[in-house]
Amino acid sequence: METIFLAGRAGVREYSPVVISPPDDDALLELVHRHWPVGEVRLRPPPRGTHNLTRIVVADRPIAVLRLYQTLDHDRVLAEHRLLARLAAAGLPFRVPTPRPTRDGATVIESRWGAVSLIDWIEGQRPDLGRDDTARAAGRALGRLDAALAGVPAKDAPFDWLSTDVGRAGLDHAMITALAAAGLPGDQVDWLHDHSGSPLGTANLPVQIIHCDVGAYNLLAIDDPAIRITGVIDFEFAGRDLRVFDLTILLYQSGYLHDPDWRTRTTALVGGYAEAVRLDPAEIMIIPELIMARALGAVGWRAGLWRRGAVSVEDVAARIPDAVRTERWIGRHRAELIDILGRAMVAPPGSSP
Repeated sequence: METIFLAGRAGVREYSPVVISPPDDDALLELVHRHWPVGEVRLRPPPRGTHNLTRIVVADRPIAVLRLYQTLDHDRVLAEHRLLARLAAAGLPFRVPTPRPTRDGATVIESRWGAVSLIDWIEGQRPDLGRDDTARAAGRALGRLDAALAGVPAKDAPFDWLSTDVGRAGLDHAMITALAAAGLPGDQVDWLHDHSGSPLGTANLPVQIIHCDVGAYNLLAIDDPAIRITGVIDFEFAGRDLRVFDLTILLYQSGYLHDPDWRTRTTALVGGYAEAVRLDPAEIMIIPELIMARALGAVGWRAGLWRRGAVSVEDVAARIPDAVRTERWIGRHRAELIDILGRAMVAPPGSSP
């Protein structure tokens, strides 16, 4: 049996599917024709790597995305699809993934390689979050998404990242000791031990279902004539968590923390978000600590891949310097970041707080 690890806030969760070599494109194309009425099509790989085996389905133009899930089992995929159906009916100004029904009406099929779905194509390109107008548009889209997700009952969450067996797992000492035995450098081992332990105290903060993985790579946009977000994609980690964590993740994954213009970009992004969602002061205060938790979570995700043999210990080691650099950045800029976040949250749309 193989163990697959799913990234939580600062840790991992696991399940154990049967180990089977991934299919080639001929096998995938045969699977498409067997289950979906798509006509004459071909497959091509996506321009960037993904957590799952993904192919773009092309006729005279791209029409769909075929996804073989390597991070979710069948029931989790169904839960994700139910959430997407709710969002599709929520009147959002952008699209979310729409699974295509098979000839039998199912939105996910079970194959010898795992769960498979076919998702309608959404027009757009990965946005450049280094532009102020794009930063505001991305923040606005996330705010609208979180406002819609706030109305989804907790029981419909594909994951509960706040539960003790999922979101609170963390990089425990056993994992770190195993990494050390595999050759992780001693200074990195010591640093990880120093940063493992009890989770943050977040008992009184607002909780809802969130996306949990928004970054430029999970957004689609068209720039004609003004920037417009056309889609938010990849909901495979969506689940119940702190409301504030979605904005935290976008801030962390935007690259702004190490951008000389981080103040301007952060103001634009948070200002866009605040057009739909206003965070509480307590939520704003904890964002620096949650950014650090996300940086550690990136190391934990890679460590989980290492444990199942998918990456080397050197790949885990390569993620740690960013977490160290993030910690140093927060140490220098924590007070200023909180001030910028607070002012952007209360500023009128389009103003420059």
